[in-house]
Amino acid sequence: MNIKAVSGIILMVSDPNKSADFYEGLGFTLVKKEQGLASVRSNWFWIDFATKDKHTTGGDGQWIYMSVEDVDKTYEELKAKKLNPSTPEKFSTGRYETAITDPDGYKLVFFTKK
Repeated sequence: MNIKAVSGIILMVSDPNKSADFYEGLGFTLVKKEQGLASVRSNWFWIDFATKDKHTTGGDGQWIYMSVEDVDKTYEELKAKKLNPSTPEKFSTGRYETAITDPDGYKLVFFTKK
């Protein structure tokens, strides 16, 4: 098996429209909003938000990594939006990142790797 790329994900959330609005505020493009489902995309990558039921648990331990051109600039933009980003950190792997948490507890990591 040769996985070429991750094209999209479905996140189970408490309010799909609220999640879509949050991600739209980060720069994603709103694709649709309807009862129980909303979708956004950034270039080729899509996220569908569906209403979670009693069997789903939101962001338990799930992190979503998004490549950015400039982590420091992203950090400042997230900070200006009062989204409480983590202080940018460099790892021994060469990855440099900052992170926020969305309304349902999913960790969003914005990174570059050198």
